[in-house]
Amino acid sequence: GVLGHDRVVTYCGGAIAATVVAFCLDMCGHRDVAVYDGSLMEWSRRDDLLLMRKKPSVDHLAFLKRAGFQLPELMGYSELDGRKLGGMRPWAWSPGLSEQWQAYSQQLSPKVDWQWREPLPAEWLSKKMGVRLLEEMGEKAPAVLEEPGALRDAMLAIHAEGPALLKGLFACAGKHHLKVMPGKGDRALNWVNGRIQKDGAILIEPWRERVADFSMLYEMTSHGARWVGNSVMENDERGGYRASRVAAKWTSLLDDEVASWLHRVAEVPIWMESRIPDALEGVLGDYRGPVGIDCMVYRNPDGSLDWSPVVEVNVRMSMGRVALELLHKSRPGCSGVLRIERKANVGAKELAELQTGSLQGGSVLLNDPRHAIEFLAVWRTA
Repeated sequence: GVLGHDRVVTYCGGAIAATVVAFCLDMCGHRDVAVYDGSLMEWSRRDDLLLMRKKPSVDHLAFLKRAGFQLPELMGYSELDGRKLGGMRPWAWSPGLSEQWQAYSQQLSPKVDWQWREPLPAEWLSKKMGVRLLEEMGEKAPAVLEEPGALRDAMLAIHAEGPALLKGLFACAGKHHLKVMPGKGDRALNWVNGRIQKDGAILIEPWRERVADFSMLYEMTSHGARWVGNSVMENDERGGYRASRVAAKWTSLLDDEVASWLHRVAEVPIWMESRIPDALEGVLGDYRGPVGIDCMVYRNPDGSLDWSPVVEVNVRMSMGRVALELLHKSRPGCSGVLRIERKANVGAKELAELQTGSLQGGSVLLNDPRHAIEFLAVWRTA
């Protein structure tokens, strides 16, 4: 029976009875046991309708099916008229998408959480949301500068600690960031003027020696903020996104020193399970959908570790959440990495190799390389 297998994953309706089976297996001497925490409640939930601007080629869909994906139904907008819908799950509620989807709002059941909504306020897609969340928890937040004339005083306060980091209000993936060394603030004035004219404000905070980046992932529901997992990010030295790593035990993806510090000193479980969810409800109100909280561990000049519990709030789907969902649907209990590659940097031989893997192992190219303009998304389990 099961004792003859190297690894056993138990499941049930909602991951309750499955824990008893896992416990019994452990008592019988089987050490490689995991519980599928989503169980049938999650596995039976299918994202059964996907709206796309351009559908992948038949060849790429066939590859994804061979790789082990259960493919959803693919549709264009013109095919959606009159169809009953069980909810709307966009990447983000942007103005254009909200306007486009409003025409289908009457096709939704009133009993589901994922209703059509007005577009998110622009501030919700900016760095100000991180400031608001920190203030909601009574924590120190970066300074928000709306007037270039306030730069000098803000820089003097920051430079007492060392270099400063300036961020555009709508900066992402490390773009529109500027590191300013002590005594060099005047050289940043042109940059500051440009960003304030474009975004209305900038953020200013101390420059930190980055050690690790991770995201706390939540689902905002009618019952509050529900923590669904964490992902560890790979960023370049400028903060540009490269990949998301996920695992059944997320701290296993971190250096032992960092993992121990987060648990024993920073008390991250308390933040994940209580402080962050409570504050999210106060800041986001009736929003329903995914939210990601980016966090950073850094090293002080004296060598000690510290962290920023809220670097950014992503009121939308995120790459970390996509990676977590992929893991749940492919190899729960294992680990995986979702990597974004520039198409121009992937040669023909490597591209062919990316189309030979499966959900059970190897690399799987998620988006159709024929249609990809700049980036390729690659999923790999371990």
